[in-house]
Amino acid sequence: MLTVEEIHNAVLQDDWSSVSELFKVKPELRTMPINVWLDTPLMLAVGINRSNRFASELVSSLRADDDLQDALNATNYKGDTALHHAVKVGNVKGVNLLMMSSSDPDIALRYNEEGQTPLLLAAWLVRNKPMLESMYYKLGVFNDPHTLMSFDKSLICGNLLTPAIDAGFLDLALKLTKRYLRTGPQRWEQRALAILASKTDLFASTTKRGFLTNVIYNLLPVPESKLTPAQTSEGLYDENLHCETEVLVQSQVLIGTRVLEQEPRFL
Repeated sequence: MLTVEEIHNAVLQDDWSSVSELFKVKPELRTMPINVWLDTPLMLAVGINRSNRFASELVSSLRADDDLQDALNATNYKGDTALHHAVKVGNVKGVNLLMMSSSDPDIALRYNEEGQTPLLLAAWLVRNKPMLESMYYKLGVFNDPHTLMSFDKSLICGNLLTPAIDAGFLDLALKLTKRYLRTGPQRWEQRALAILASKTDLFASTTKRGFLTNVIYNLLPVPESKLTPAQTSEGLYDENLHCETEVLVQSQVLIGTRVLEQEPRFL
């Protein structure tokens, strides 16, 4: 019992040196649950978001003995992995450490007992753009959709696009729409546009009524650029305005005349 307490305290204090010798004598302790929730030292280290040095040293130790992947796949009583823990607290360093250390990037797609994956948690719950973008790229989400074999495209189109829009990450949403919406059913397009239409705070130049009328119903042409002459002459570039134009253009391309042919029940 004292040994478990020592490990627990070492993790909380980010003090790898105090248990490094113990782990050499009893390496099995590195992956043993150390609390009533069945959290392992790695889960706790990345889950408190202040013991990343301990986590890094532990990962190196596990890798040396070929035990790292087992530690990354280990779950607690809720089915959470270490990556779930890191994502929930917004630990970007921890997420990058685990994703880069894993030989299987699909650890980001593992479900816990509540049906949550680390990737969906990053999109819906934490809404941390650097974390989400890092996980997207590690998974190859932005690769050619026809080359993706490890997961269902509906996961990306339905459950990742709308959170990206809802969180205001329009540049990420654009990358997803350009690659995936044409490969999926119409309901994905409708769902994404419904979320987009409700986020009028993302569009400085439109009102809610104007956005819905002009884009969803009338499908009026969208200017190629919304930069003013003054902004253009000064070489200024507003990412949100650029993304606004791009999103509206993509919306027209994706929906086409479908909206005019049916009741827009998704609004």
